[in-house]
Amino acid sequence: MTDHGDGIPAHPLCPHRFSARPEAMVDFLQTLGMRPRFAQHGDSFGVLAAAAGLIAVHALDPDDAAVAGASHGETQLVFLAEDARHTAGRLQEDGLRSMWWDARRGRHAGVTGPHGEGVWFTEDAGHYRQRELLESPLTPRLTVVAVRSSHALQADVSFFAHLGYAPAPGAAAGDWLPLAVPNAPSGMIGLHASDDEQPVSALASPSGESNPAGHTALVDLGFLTTEEIPELAARLTAAGHPAERVEGPGPALTVRDPDGRSLMIYEA
Repeated sequence: MTDHGDGIPAHPLCPHRFSARPEAMVDFLQTLGMRPRFAQHGDSFGVLAAAAGLIAVHALDPDDAAVAGASHGETQLVFLAEDARHTAGRLQEDGLRSMWWDARRGRHAGVTGPHGEGVWFTEDAGHYRQRELLESPLTPRLTVVAVRSSHALQADVSFFAHLGYAPAPGAAAGDWLPLAVPNAPSGMIGLHASDDEQPVSALASPSGESNPAGHTALVDLGFLTTEEIPELAARLTAAGHPAERVEGPGPALTVRDPDGRSLMIYEA
């Protein structure tokens, strides 16, 4: 397993959201508490950071959908890598099928997951040299959660261990198992046990230019927050995103994002 060194995670979580309304999606994520990490490349995409984890928002061009390999509102499971070629080599040494390649927006690595799905990495050495590449300061409130349907929990736990993620102590509940990089602001992978014979993550478009590693791994977005739930609900509602309290063991909200996707926000 890669040495995280100085508490910096080997592979921070950075899901890619493809949106026909990227500006609205970026505004929504900022209302939640995320901050722009660097200037947007024209109107094509923007990367936002939470206290733990990041999200990349991509403008989805209907004329370029085949190349993007995505549909409106889709979220793909992606991580950051300091060196894509090194990452592919290390995972190959671990016995996993991996590769690296050059694309229009930089170098990437990919690894084939336990269900034949391609999990990929964007090379971003700048993140490792200086995490504070933000237009405004982060608040220690928000953790990005990539919610993944899993029909084989142990296989998923073993796979994500190669990326530095392990079950969060004391956080498992029923069919929910969260994984995180210990003592690092990596974000969280939330495994949701499913009885489906084939996981949703392996039902997407076949590999191609967008992901040579295999079928695209899909996730849903979610969040943990240390902010008071009523305060967050009021801010979201005032910004035009009505949020509803969810009954359960702990305070939680459900809200529909600008892409029409429902997501959950839990009080940490």
